[in-house]
Amino acid sequence: MAFRVDNSVDRHELGTYFREQVNPHIPREVSLFLRKIDPPHNDGESIHAHMTDTSTLMFDGTWANGKGFRLPECVLVFLKTYNFTLPVDNDKMPEFTGANNRRIDFTADEIRAMSKGKELPSSMRKIDRAHNGSPQDHIHFQRDENDYEAILNKDGSWDPKLNRALTEEEKEFITSLEWTIPSQ
Repeated sequence: MAFRVDNSVDRHELGTYFREQVNPHIPREVSLFLRKIDPPHNDGESIHAHMTDTSTLMFDGTWANGKGFRLPECVLVFLKTYNFTLPVDNDKMPEFTGANNRRIDFTADEIRAMSKGKELPSSMRKIDRAHNGSPQDHIHFQRDENDYEAILNKDGSWDPKLNRALTEEEKEFITSLEWTIPSQ
């Protein structure tokens, strides 16, 4: 691997690396458990791996919110390739059953139903259901020129405090969802 993966590397470089070089090439047997690897989204955060059951493994080998499962050998080998510290108590974690393996993001049909027939504006990447790292439904906006991703919660708060001005089209769409428009 020519690219050094650790938390000292610029998060924008890491974002590009993971998005272009790693995530599209996750082997099939690994993708049953690992959805993607993300760089830190903000200063002070860590590289982390999103699993298919909504749990998240941090770069230091700890599970976000203490929730995780026993990683199979193929996933351990893959994560080790990217310098992840492997979970110490992996053998004591519960087996992955797939019972919690539900889709996090809403489908296009679900979004149209929620928004009274409106399409997701092109400035918005997806809408996620509440999950481990986020206690409420939220909208992911397209990344900006600095590779920052703004996330708007249903209550109108921005997570992780990275906000942006909303266009009229975005406000109309958010209103159609019956969500709160953030105060500007």
